[in-house]
Amino acid sequence: MRLSGKTKTMETLDRTQEPSVKPFPDIELQEAEHITLANGLPLHILNSGTQDVLQVEFLFSAGALKQPARLVAAMTIEAIGEGTDSRTSKEISEQLDFYGAYMKTDSSRDTPALVLYTLSKHLDKTLPVIKDVLLNASYPENELKTYRENSKQKLISGEKKVSTLASKLIYGMLYGENHPFGYRVIPEDFDKVTREQLLDFHRAHYRSLDCDVIISGRVTQEVIETFKKEFGSVPTKISAFNNNTPTPLPSSEKKQVHEVPNVVQSAIKLARPLFSKTHPDYIPLQVLNTVFGGYFGSRLMTNIREDKGYTYGIGSGLIPLGTTGIWSIGSEVGVEVTKATLKEIYAEMKILREEPVSQEELDTVKSYMLGVFLKDVDGPFALAEKYISLLKYDLDYSYYQCWIKTVKTITPAEIQALANKYLREEDFYELVVGKLG
Repeated sequence: MRLSGKTKTMETLDRTQEPSVKPFPDIELQEAEHITLANGLPLHILNSGTQDVLQVEFLFSAGALKQPARLVAAMTIEAIGEGTDSRTSKEISEQLDFYGAYMKTDSSRDTPALVLYTLSKHLDKTLPVIKDVLLNASYPENELKTYRENSKQKLISGEKKVSTLASKLIYGMLYGENHPFGYRVIPEDFDKVTREQLLDFHRAHYRSLDCDVIISGRVTQEVIETFKKEFGSVPTKISAFNNNTPTPLPSSEKKQVHEVPNVVQSAIKLARPLFSKTHPDYIPLQVLNTVFGGYFGSRLMTNIREDKGYTYGIGSGLIPLGTTGIWSIGSEVGVEVTKATLKEIYAEMKILREEPVSQEELDTVKSYMLGVFLKDVDGPFALAEKYISLLKYDLDYSYYQCWIKTVKTITPAEIQALANKYLREEDFYELVVGKLG
């Protein structure tokens, strides 16, 4: 086919030359707007995007720290959609499906959530269903029986994986087996939770709407009016997030092996106690963590995957939990190289303590982290997640400006000082699930 008109000469790309590096742009995050309904219910609004979609997240301070017995908090939110006084679980699903909406729950240890995804134009049809679930969940015994059986089978199946079992056991080592963050759920625990306990916990935290509501997407005035209509006159009992964490009672044995017969791979978990993201060292530690094991080009990946070939993947991360937190390292390796892998992990810690990171490596890490940050604030739902991570810790948007500044300006000497302060072998708890080799 012949093209008429002028033709343009395509510029040949010289693939032998690295592309120019552009500086990180100055950005101003869109901040959430705030409305308080007549009954005191706080709405946090991120009106962004052109698509007719909404994410509505009801965020509760009703996690494991508030529960009267094991599993009550998690089961209350996970089974909240199993039926109400006027709707069966099937009817709840069908009514949401009819309008292209769906509901999901998050049973996190500290701030469980109920989330609705819906078209803005159908909110007046879908929000009443969510209201019914929040105010009138009935936890019918027949549905709870099915939920219990499914949950037990899921638990048993999941713990056949050494990595899943290791992820659970390490919390017991750090917090203590009776701590709200440390206990390990066993199948029999599901049978011990009664319908009455769920109803009581629901009445105390969900029916009273003790929550914050984060609305993101295309938030029109009609959306606000729908919320006022559905929730504005509901009696509430709003309280501030309470992340005060009971004192951990860590294990006296800092190195443990949980033997699993007939496995070809072992799961390695190393972790040390830390603090929440309100601590002044939390942001700079994120940079050190990225160098150490926080991305594909990290020290751990380069050594243990690329050079030694011991694993397909290894990584580390900071996990804030209430007023505490942990620094965790994890991988799965062949049982015959388990000891060798542990040796290399500790060797990388030692190198970071004794030798400053090169400026070239640090610049690469900075570019990676800043690039991920830009991706993580792209779109209204992503902005909502960034806001929620502030809300849970009573932080404001200056936290992100501090984050950007810290990442841009941190020096190799500061990284080395942090490594000497926090990346010491003796501070880490060590767990192997499988065989030590």
